[in-house]
Amino acid sequence: MPLYAIITLLSAVVILLAGFRIYLMERNNAAYQAFGLVCVNLSWMCFCWYEMEQTGDLATAQFYRKLQFVWALNNPLLVYGSWRLAEMHQKRISPWIYTPFFTLIILPGIYFAYLELFTPNGHGAVTLLQNGRWGLDIKGDVYTYLRGIWTILIMGSCLFLIYQVYRKERIPKKKRWLALLLLFFAFVIVSTVSKNYILPLQGKSQPLNESVNFALAILVMGWGVSDFRLFELKPESTFELVTGAMTNMLILVDQDLFIKKINPSTEAFFNLPEKEVRSQPLSLLVGKKAVSELFDNLDPTQKHTEQEIGFDRGDETATFLVTLSTIFSKRGKVRGYALVSTDLTPYYAAMEKVQEYNVKLESSNKALERFAYAASHDMKEPLRTIGGFAGLLKQEAYLTANLNIQEYVGFIDQGVRRMDAIIKSLLELSRLNEENPACQLIDLNVVITEIREKLHSLLTRKNARIIGHNLPEIYGNYGQLSLLFQNLIENGIKYNESASPEVSITALEALNGYEFSIRDNGIGINPIYKDQIFLMFKRLHSWAEYEGTGMGLAICKKIIDHLDGRIWLEPGNAEGSTFKLWIPEKKADGPSSSKTQPGFVVVKS
Repeated sequence: MPLYAIITLLSAVVILLAGFRIYLMERNNAAYQAFGLVCVNLSWMCFCWYEMEQTGDLATAQFYRKLQFVWALNNPLLVYGSWRLAEMHQKRISPWIYTPFFTLIILPGIYFAYLELFTPNGHGAVTLLQNGRWGLDIKGDVYTYLRGIWTILIMGSCLFLIYQVYRKERIPKKKRWLALLLLFFAFVIVSTVSKNYILPLQGKSQPLNESVNFALAILVMGWGVSDFRLFELKPESTFELVTGAMTNMLILVDQDLFIKKINPSTEAFFNLPEKEVRSQPLSLLVGKKAVSELFDNLDPTQKHTEQEIGFDRGDETATFLVTLSTIFSKRGKVRGYALVSTDLTPYYAAMEKVQEYNVKLESSNKALERFAYAASHDMKEPLRTIGGFAGLLKQEAYLTANLNIQEYVGFIDQGVRRMDAIIKSLLELSRLNEENPACQLIDLNVVITEIREKLHSLLTRKNARIIGHNLPEIYGNYGQLSLLFQNLIENGIKYNESASPEVSITALEALNGYEFSIRDNGIGINPIYKDQIFLMFKRLHSWAEYEGTGMGLAICKKIIDHLDGRIWLEPGNAEGSTFKLWIPEKKADGPSSSKTQPGFVVVKS
């Protein structure tokens, strides 16, 4: 698809969207309606140019050129929209254009559209230019000169209308924008007349496609229209606009508490139109009890008060947060009150539901934890039995020459080991839910030393080492902290293809806690999985590649949550992985009161 065709199609879409945006600002506004129709017509012309840019066939190009007859109808719409827009922003503009002049310009438009669509006397003949694009070959006949004069008259009228607004405008910002718009329209007049009349009559045909110019013109005009709309709002229309769009209820009453105005949200809540409650006492609408709570103890010197009130609606009472504002006259006398009310009933209903769900969820979680613990504990005995007999079968299998039996027994043994690991992880996870575990100050150097002893076989087999000393003392449960660091260290060694795997543990003293770094030189973790790796049973590799249950990091996350800390995967490592832990400092008499996140000050090696 040629580049010009793509640009033309984009221009058509931009013009159409701009037209809809302005039209939807105020659908009953004549200026916006005209602007929307102009945009639809221009978008259609761009679509025709889009089809022409993709063909080299003269008959096809002529067909789509005829379908562009709407340009002749667009010009009267442009004048009409400009006049209505000018009238909207400057009431002193006289309506001289409305009847005779507008009639004068619309009739030629209809006539030229007829010539374009049904006769050979359209605006020029389509011709293929040397650059491969379509242009116009214009004859110097009477139709051409009439179209030119008519086009200049149209553009000049638009320019004149904008100038009238500019001349009488007093707002500096708006006046500057109008000056730019005047210059823009002057440029459009010169460009349009030159490209479509003067140059073609001199034998210098230009490309027919003006989609980009149209798109820029519509964007400038659309911006101006919307900008005008914003700072031309009158106080009365602004009040109606704002109160009509409010989801809160608004009630205006006089100093004697008789209703003067309510907004649509209030009408909808009480199912009463404003005309039925206007000049009625406020108590008729919200109930005597609510009026008493609002006004009995009202301080007349206080401009705003806020309280929760129950409003009666039939047989039910709805709870509202009511902001009561006193309206004063220029002399300081009370003229009335404005009540802005937010319905809290859905909020309280939702809170009750949330509390109900929390109770059910907590009960379900405890039941699930009990089941997991009982099931895991009860499964260990039969699993040991299966494992024992699998071991005996393994011994027997190796005494035979049947390789299939040896392979099958190997699968059984592997499955038993895998199930045993899962059950062990489930039991560890269940034990983490023990309430008020025994806590004390734990020397992490002792913990790391013990982990070295537990993992001695793995360290020897993989020629691995654990680097970590001069670590701080932190307050917690010894078993949980040991499990936390062992899981992270074991992962760093297990998921490691290095000839000499290393896992280093360092600590930074932070404000109200410590940040630990557990760094390894293993295979690393793709950062896109930085959140998923802490989910239950989440594995990034198959069991055949690396043994594991997919629960180690989930257990670490649960332990860290119990400590009110944080755990995350540090991004950006070229080799290996770095897990960060922040554990708040806690004293022997309970947790520290601060939840401040780390701010590093001292390095401990």
